[in-house]
Amino acid sequence: MNKMNKDGFQVEMARLGKLEHPNVLPPFACHFQKKEKLVIYEYIPKGSLLYLLHGDRGESHAELNWAARLKIIKGVALGMGYIHRELGMLALPHGNLKSSNVLLGPNNDPLVVDYGLISIIDGSHAASVLTGYKAPETVQNHSISPKCDVYSLGIIILEILTGKFPSQYHNKGKGGTDVVEWVKSAMSEQREVEFLDPEITGHTNSLGEMQKLLHIGAECTESDPDDRIDIREAIRRIEEIRI
Repeated sequence: MNKMNKDGFQVEMARLGKLEHPNVLPPFACHFQKKEKLVIYEYIPKGSLLYLLHGDRGESHAELNWAARLKIIKGVALGMGYIHRELGMLALPHGNLKSSNVLLGPNNDPLVVDYGLISIIDGSHAASVLTGYKAPETVQNHSISPKCDVYSLGIIILEILTGKFPSQYHNKGKGGTDVVEWVKSAMSEQREVEFLDPEITGHTNSLGEMQKLLHIGAECTESDPDDRIDIREAIRRIEEIRI
């Protein structure tokens, strides 16, 4: 964290708390101490996308069919678009997007949390403190820009479609799959369908739409940020996908 004082911290939290969007969950309280700052959100009983995709094999996981996954992807994209419009003055409007920071409401409506924290973090430490799905340029040279959020969105898309946890972000460096390389390899061999989560490929009439979405995810995760589509283009194309 930076050396922001209590008043400055509370002003920033008030600003983040004013955001209103169906797919964004704003903080409703905060706690400040010199060595510790806490951001508090409403409790969402269903939990995170991370848990439902990779940890829960019960009834909640069974709800993650193709329609539910498409709804989640569209909601996350719309929430991110709103965050980028409202916090466009920040170098990195969200900065911490990952499946554990997407909470799911009762009807699988996604709620994006943990956004805008770069405003209370020392810029020189942002790349190391924020632990979302980091873009290659952030990992390699600590560069940050709105395109980093696009990369994180792309990882979310690939994670949801393949059902695989992105191994490059595993805390212990073990388990999961490098979904970016995996999917791009599949695309080069025109074998995309084989890499989709078997739990959703039973919707044979939607395989074409799933492949389109997979390609959008791949374009969001181009290693060179200049080759990445921007957030508006990503949202436009995601909204065109049908069940």
